[in-house]
Amino acid sequence: MLWNDYEEKLSDQIVRTMENYTSQFPESEDLLWNDYEEKLSDQIVRTMENYTSQFPEVKERTAKRGRKLVDYDSARHHLEALQSAKKKDEAKITKAEEEFNKAQNVFEEINNELREELPVLYQSRIGCYVTVFQNISNLRDVFYKEMSVLNRELYNVMKKVETQHSGKAFIVKGLNR
Repeated sequence: MLWNDYEEKLSDQIVRTMENYTSQFPESEDLLWNDYEEKLSDQIVRTMENYTSQFPEVKERTAKRGRKLVDYDSARHHLEALQSAKKKDEAKITKAEEEFNKAQNVFEEINNELREELPVLYQSRIGCYVTVFQNISNLRDVFYKEMSVLNRELYNVMKKVETQHSGKAFIVKGLNR
């Protein structure tokens, strides 16, 4: 009877000791995971958002180029029609040539800008992806190093409990004897 009481008290003491030592670990793991997610969002999502935020402007300018191409083609067609007409009106032809030249200049200016900017934008994806993958790798390394520290602390707690209560039989996985 006395032995059973002693054994029960010892079991309760072991459980309380383990609870005291290990109560901090789940909170630490949650904090590490939340920190990892927050940094992942800050560093990676923000980088991708910055890169993709350029797309609407380029898309708008590409659409404008398309509209200016239609204007350019229309002015060219109008000029050709006036020049090939049987009854030629030099005033209308001169005005059509001015409109054609103006439409051509506007179109070529936008077209040349896009021809310079689009390859640069396309190439910038590499730098963006490199940054994203480096950030993921670095964040992952930090996360696992910190988890390793927590796991080592938990392992040391388990060894202390085993040492303090060596009369009890329990197995600590990974403990080399």
